[in-house]
Amino acid sequence: MAIYSDDIFLGWARGRHGRDFFVRQLRDMKSSPPIERADAVQLKRFAAICGEILAHADAKSGDASTISGYLDKSDSFDRTQV
Repeated sequence: MAIYSDDIFLGWARGRHGRDFFVRQLRDMKSSPPIERADAVQLKRFAAICGEILAHADAKSGDASTISGYLDKSDSFDRTQV
């Protein structure tokens, strides 16, 4: 089932018994962890989490030109290791 929506707060999840549910975030509540005191390992983990979230958000749109715009024309993304 493919669903397209301009509502960035709308998503879906599949439950344990295979049922699909639509979910919607009620408020755009933002927070930020205190990274000022983070060490190198914590910063690397934080960056990886941010990258994964951004990738999921872009993949949800499915717009190839949007994703390509983030990646630029170089092959540096293809050579990236986490």
